[in-house]
Amino acid sequence: EHIATGTDHLLFVFALLLAAPVCAAEDRRRWRPRTHDRETLAALLALVTAFTLGHSATLILGALELVTLPASIVEPIIALSVIAAAIHAVVPIFPRREPLVAFGFGLIHGLAFAGLLPRQSLGAAQTAWTLLGFNVGIELAQLGILLVVVPWVLLLARTRAYTGFRVAGGAIAALLAAAWFVERVSDVANPFAGPLTWLEAHPLLLLGSLALGALAARFAHGAHGGRLIALKQG
Repeated sequence: EHIATGTDHLLFVFALLLAAPVCAAEDRRRWRPRTHDRETLAALLALVTAFTLGHSATLILGALELVTLPASIVEPIIALSVIAAAIHAVVPIFPRREPLVAFGFGLIHGLAFAGLLPRQSLGAAQTAWTLLGFNVGIELAQLGILLVVVPWVLLLARTRAYTGFRVAGGAIAALLAAAWFVERVSDVANPFAGPLTWLEAHPLLLLGSLALGALAARFAHGAHGGRLIALKQG
């Protein structure tokens, strides 16, 4: 339930995913495509593992009330984490340190997860079981989303359309996160609340749009490549 409605968490993971198929050039000021899909998968695995370790640690510590921060601090920082990941998807701001940054922001996201657990007196065994179930549930939901999204991103990353998709995705994520940040530190209403609620209720629409866009870009890329080969042979 939290993953389904935790748009800020999903958007952070999505922003990290956007930068996985690229790596920083020698000057570390621009992106260049990775050579092989296995490099992208390795980078994505490192990011997801680091993020998981981070939020799992503070989820446990927060649920046991060993480490606590008020939501008024945690929630704005989560919005800032999305902004940072979104900007990084457009231009490298922490190149080759992505897993470390994912781990650091994962610590903050974990405190938000811990706040969702009921505050009641439980025995040690029940507390441990509740924490394990909640954490495993989050990881399985996150993994399930990645399994249906990553193949289309990899397909799109093989085309020239990916740069535009990455930049547009990063810009939209940063804009949404900025609205969350303003909303969470002030009394200003979020102007995107309505569209976000609608999208949360129709996730298959987003997935279908991504799949169709990836297939269309791949088809156009393949057709263009075929014309180039024909011209060279001619």
